[in-house]
Amino acid sequence: MYSYSCNDCGVEFSRVRMKSSFDGLSRCTRCVKRKYKKTEKGKSADRRYHQSDAFKATLKRYQTSDKGREKHNAWHRSEDGRALARRKNIKRYWSDPEYWRQYALVKLYGEYELDNECYLCGSQETLTLDHLHPRSRGGGNKIENYGTLCRSCNAFKGNRLMTPGMAVLVGDY
Repeated sequence: MYSYSCNDCGVEFSRVRMKSSFDGLSRCTRCVKRKYKKTEKGKSADRRYHQSDAFKATLKRYQTSDKGREKHNAWHRSEDGRALARRKNIKRYWSDPEYWRQYALVKLYGEYELDNECYLCGSQETLTLDHLHPRSRGGGNKIENYGTLCRSCNAFKGNRLMTPGMAVLVGDY
C-alpha cells in the first residue's frame, strides 16, 4: 500500500487517513481539523459544542470515571495545581473575614456559634478567631480553646495566656 506524508506535520499515513485540500497539498485528518478550528467558523462551532448539553454530559461522565478522577488528582498534585489552590485559598481567606472566623470552624467541628463581640473589650469591629490558650504554649485545636477577639486585643494578647485580669489591662493599652 502506498503511503503519503502530511505537508504540515510530516506524518506518514495511508490514503484512508488523507484529506485533500483546496491548495493541492495532502494533509492528515489531525492537521485538517486543527486548521479548521482556527477559522471563525470552526471557533463558533467549538463554542456551540462546549455550551451544549451533550458536552456537559460527556464531561460529567469523564470526570466521574477513574481515568478522569486520576487526571484531576494528578493535576492538583502538580506544581500548577498546588499554586492555584494556594491562590484561591489566600484570596478567599483575606477577602472574606466571615469565612475564616465562622465557616472555618463549622468545617472543622460542625455547627458551632461564635460570639459576635470581643472576649476582652466587647467591641464588634474587626473580629478575629484566636486560640485563648496559645498553641505555642501547649494549647490545642479543640473548640473550647477558640474565642473571638478584635484585632487590637488579639495583637495585645499575642501568645500570652488568657488570664481573668487581662480585660483590665486592655483598657490601659
